[in-house]
Amino acid sequence: MITRTSGPYVRAAAACATLALAAVGCAQDGDAGTSPKATPSRTVTSTPAGETTVPDRQPRTLVLKATGDARVTSVKYTLDRKVRRKGRVKLPWRQPVTVPVDGRPHSWTLVVRFVGTGHVDLTAILDGRVVARGGSAGSGSGVTGSAGVSGSVGG
Repeated sequence: MITRTSGPYVRAAAACATLALAAVGCAQDGDAGTSPKATPSRTVTSTPAGETTVPDRQPRTLVLKATGDARVTSVKYTLDRKVRRKGRVKLPWRQPVTVPVDGRPHSWTLVVRFVGTGHVDLTAILDGRVVARGGSAGSGSGVTGSAGVSGSVGG
């Protein structure tokens, strides 16, 4: 075992011990019977130029809903131009979509096509709040129709 009696490590250890004893001594001299007060800590970080930081948050949920009594022939929804299609669906229809939390705007659309007599009501809900509504109705055997809503949400 090597024992050092001088050098930077010994000086650092001695400085830490001196500070610890001084802190104990100060608390015993002037603060008898009182609780020490906490000092808030603060962390400072730097970001390279041109980059942005995003708070650590949970992803947001956009819920797309279609209700009504129409015969749906297709559903198309997008998030940031990424298209997803569904064929025939029965109403009510519901689709949760995860929106990234990156500080950027994210555009979305919902289009429902139907045939015959009936109506379609569309609703978009972001984090539990209605952000868009729309709908359409048709009457007749050869009638086709569509309903759509769209918007943009912050990520």
